[in-house]
Amino acid sequence: MVKTSDALKIINKMNHGDPELEDMIAQASLNADVAQLIYEHRNKAGLTQKQLAELVGIEESIITQLEDADFDGKVFLSFL
Repeated sequence: MVKTSDALKIINKMNHGDPELEDMIAQASLNADVAQLIYEHRNKAGLTQKQLAELVGIEESIITQLEDADFDGKVFLSFL
């Protein structure tokens, strides 16, 4: 048995095929990916959260929420 420190792999082994848990894991993984992409591209562009928010016409707090790995998508409702 190969040991791993990858939290997602460990959780996947523990979920025993629970579809609800699998969905939660997939959503959390997607949220983390989106947060990381926004953060990386904003920094690559040399922008602060405030500058990016001004460019796209939203509040800085929304950028902060989008870059949070716990992001759940509800922030979009505030400016749609």
